[in-house]
Amino acid sequence: MKIYIDVLVITNAAVTLMFILGLGKITHTPLKKSRVAASCIFSGLSSLLVIAEPQGFFESLAVSSVKIICILITILTAFKWRGSLSLIKYFLLYLAMNLIFAGCCFLLWEITGSRIIYIKNYTVYFDISLMSIAASTILAYAVITLYDVITTRCFRKDKAYKAKYTVGDYEITLPAVADTGNVLCDSFTGIPVIVFYCDELFEHFNLDYENYCTVNGFRLIPYSTISGSSLMSVTSRGKVEIFSEDNFSKEVKCYVGIVKSADNKSKAIFNPNLLV
Repeated sequence: MKIYIDVLVITNAAVTLMFILGLGKITHTPLKKSRVAASCIFSGLSSLLVIAEPQGFFESLAVSSVKIICILITILTAFKWRGSLSLIKYFLLYLAMNLIFAGCCFLLWEITGSRIIYIKNYTVYFDISLMSIAASTILAYAVITLYDVITTRCFRKDKAYKAKYTVGDYEITLPAVADTGNVLCDSFTGIPVIVFYCDELFEHFNLDYENYCTVNGFRLIPYSTISGSSLMSVTSRGKVEIFSEDNFSKEVKCYVGIVKSADNKSKAIFNPNLLV
């Protein structure tokens, strides 16, 4: 079989792009275009592993180990380091998507009887034109985008939500707004931040105190609004539950950001993707 290097690299870069975008949607993780591009390029180049001809158990084990390392580097490049548990979660989801993709490839193989799909050393090669690859990638991205639109619209802005924040014996419930414009994430972990505009919370944690970061477990992250930029106090302490008037409720994984209420109306703002 003749393998064209350009088709091999571009095919696997395109497949990786689908996996990364899908993984980002599933885990509600914001992605930077530069990191996604670097991840896809690396994955495409790592597909050159297909030329290896392992002989025996140990050589096959070495090829498998290199492939696993390449997958981990691909994930870390796209999502950066977010802790061991997050890396394991991303890795398992990435493998699951690979298994589904491989199953679809074999199904297509059986239905069409075509020999355009080849899999070797955990690497897929499509014996098709670059235009077909481009069209398939665009179609796959359109499907992922449609999924994101549908799931996001399931949690409409016009619904009445409330957010309950509990830390220790302290508990407070505020009106909450689902806003896709809230893309604020913790600078270190990448975990989404729910912003609580509440004077009571601000005073409860004594956030005016100059050493509050070390005393109360808060830290500052930059944020911006239409009125300007500033620093917000965020913490991972406690838990947040979002519930609505139709008896929907969900405890969400997030950081809590606390700022003073500018109009004396306490509220919480969260991204609706947290509810998916």
